[in-house]
Amino acid sequence: MKPTNKQKQFVKKCSDYSCNLLLLNSFGRTWSWFEKDEGSEGCKKQATISVDLKYKELIISVYPIFWEQTENHQFEIIFHEFCHVHTEHQYNIVCNLLDGKYVTTREIEEKREHETALFEKSFIWLLNDPKRYKETADFIKKLKTTKFHKGDL
Repeated sequence: MKPTNKQKQFVKKCSDYSCNLLLLNSFGRTWSWFEKDEGSEGCKKQATISVDLKYKELIISVYPIFWEQTENHQFEIIFHEFCHVHTEHQYNIVCNLLDGKYVTTREIEEKREHETALFEKSFIWLLNDPKRYKETADFIKKLKTTKFHKGDL
């Protein structure tokens, strides 16, 4: 299933809110809209993100099963994918360890502090501005919580 422009715009709006909340607006974003689902039966991907920390680029892939979810769940899925950016440093360390590469304790601690600071700053950024907090909360509250029917798409 090919998403409509209206669906794409909604997801990009969710992306804007997510990037604002998580302080990721300095990252470039590229979208891939898949027409076939990926994954095994019962475990199909709804969306994925590829993170390039060096060049601050994100590639977000959205799969057809995503469009069967409620707007509220779609926002949660997109927000979840953007949260991966904050944990990417630790993920890379684990991958290096699994590949038998040497990783220092200092490197692990630096990445841990970096990720903690990102979460801290994003929450403080949101909570320090009541107007921004209300705007974000209002956007999320207005999201539909009922499933779409095939005819609605």
